[in-house]
Amino acid sequence: MNLFETMKTFDKTFLAVATSMLFSVAIAYENSNFSKRKVDSFQLLRKRFVKSNKAIVQPPPTVKSKKSKKMKSEKSKEMKSKKSKSEKVKSSKMPKTQKSKSQKSQSKSCKSGKSQKSGKSDKSGKSEKCNTTSKSPSRSPTKGLSSNPTISQKPSVFPTDLPTLQPSSTPTAFCFSERGRIETITAVAVSISGADVTGIPQVEALKWITNLDPLPNVCDGGEEQTEVSQMYVLAVFYYSTSGDDWNDNSMWVEQNQNVCDWYGIECNSNRNVLGIKLEENNLVGELPQELASISTLSNILLFSNELNGFVPDEIFSLELGKFDVEENMLSGDIFPDKLFVNSAETVVDYLVSKNNFTGTIPTDVGKLLKLESFWVADNDLTGTIPSELANVKGLKTLIVYENSFTGSFPPGLFLLEDLTIIKASNNTLMKGPLPKNIDSKKLVKLEIDNSGLTGNLPTNLGDLTSLQVLFLENNSLTGTIPDLDDMRKLANVTFNDNELTGSMPKLNSKSLMYLDFSDNKLSGPILENIFQVSSFPVLSILYLSNNTLTGPIPSWDVAESNLKDIWLERNQLTGAIPGISSDNLPEITEILISDNCLTGSVPDSICIKREEYLDFKSLHVDCQPPKGSDTPRNQCAKDCCTSCFVGGVGCSE
Repeated sequence: MNLFETMKTFDKTFLAVATSMLFSVAIAYENSNFSKRKVDSFQLLRKRFVKSNKAIVQPPPTVKSKKSKKMKSEKSKEMKSKKSKSEKVKSSKMPKTQKSKSQKSQSKSCKSGKSQKSGKSDKSGKSEKCNTTSKSPSRSPTKGLSSNPTISQKPSVFPTDLPTLQPSSTPTAFCFSERGRIETITAVAVSISGADVTGIPQVEALKWITNLDPLPNVCDGGEEQTEVSQMYVLAVFYYSTSGDDWNDNSMWVEQNQNVCDWYGIECNSNRNVLGIKLEENNLVGELPQELASISTLSNILLFSNELNGFVPDEIFSLELGKFDVEENMLSGDIFPDKLFVNSAETVVDYLVSKNNFTGTIPTDVGKLLKLESFWVADNDLTGTIPSELANVKGLKTLIVYENSFTGSFPPGLFLLEDLTIIKASNNTLMKGPLPKNIDSKKLVKLEIDNSGLTGNLPTNLGDLTSLQVLFLENNSLTGTIPDLDDMRKLANVTFNDNELTGSMPKLNSKSLMYLDFSDNKLSGPILENIFQVSSFPVLSILYLSNNTLTGPIPSWDVAESNLKDIWLERNQLTGAIPGISSDNLPEITEILISDNCLTGSVPDSICIKREEYLDFKSLHVDCQPPKGSDTPRNQCAKDCCTSCFVGGVGCSE
């Protein structure tokens, strides 16, 4: 809706109020200075919208001196005398005429303010109104209609120019005046925020615009009106989110009227606002519904602030492209119907993680055909993850961890060819298997730990050659782990706390840093090359505790190793404890080898290493004698071992 259409919608009560108020200040208008006129105008216009439904305010009587009253009285007598003579002359020359019934009816209709009915109507379907021409305009609004566009039952586009009491024949003359500009700016604000422009952010925004020097001109609509609309909306946004306290508010609500220069605002070549990017900028407060009035706005990027309250439903009337409100304190429903209607073919990133959103993910999510990133993690969402999400063929990242979802993971998700990241950890109410095969060969991260997974691992898991992160711990997975030696980019792998059986899988990734197979039912030997720098040069964490692994501990006495933690306790390992040269394992902090079937004493080289290297804080060994014996399985020098256990459970002597 343009400016002229907006102003035409003002009701007749508003016009009567406006006319009375404008005439009451007309005499003082010219004598006021620029600053005072601007403030008075702003206050006057605010009252107009707040009191638009109250009784018409009559202009106050003008106080005149006794001398002027006397002169007026004398002049009035003289005028009456002349008028009386004139009427006598006219009456003698002109014949008397009588008004027809239709004229009387028309006159009565116009005086009462009602339109005369006729069989003809305009294109809008409204009846034509009577139009009685007056000979000359009066100094105050009349109930009848004049031939000039003065006061009619249907408001004119602009009021008459001030301070002249005579109605203007060109309504734009008033618009270009200072007061006219303020009024048209206010009309723009009303068209955006509604008639009650009384909220603190709205008042502050309007005050800022109407105090600009020079005042913006929106008389012609078009680009000027668009720019003022954008200024008003962004100013409301500024005052709604404590803009004065932002980390960076460069150029905001200053004398610069080009919002495209404001920090975080993205525009196109026509100076239309396309995006707001104010990430980690200390925005505190609520999002205003006025943002929806910038029809070109598609990117709202407000990651990591302190926004609270609901996301206004009006915002989802926009054709969103990127919507990122992650890490705030927002609440309510984040999947309104408007999202799936207006942004079905535009939204690419929908990022709302780490808030307090509630509700379910509707099946309509499958209509977001352009969606690439869908992040809803760490909220209070319930229900199932809809299978319709697999209809979004271009989906690349799916992040849904730490919610209260139920059911199982839709198998269709693992068929999406462009999918690179799945993060679905800590959905403890979910339960169900992974699919037998995964065809998402571009997967880089697969994190579904602590989410009720059951059954066997996919048979082609080892074919995911792009995979770098594989987190499947704390589930109820069974069966064996397929060989992973073709996965050359693996960096972090966790299968701990499941019910997996069989031997350790083959590994062949020089990027491997973190490996956790603990708390399963694995058997057989430890991989022979697991401590070799040539095979795993960046391996730092190795957790194999609480399985049934057998055989000796491979030599860990290697130089330039990055190993920090070696946990091998609670297995069935046999043989001697390997030593460590003074220059080897330079990063070591923990060696846990208790509750095994190891024999012999702890090598002195390990104890020396403990003395020389202060970060080597934990050494757990079976150095406690069993009951009824004075000899432990593994002798340990004084102050060398930090914890001693009995061990030997299940060992064949």
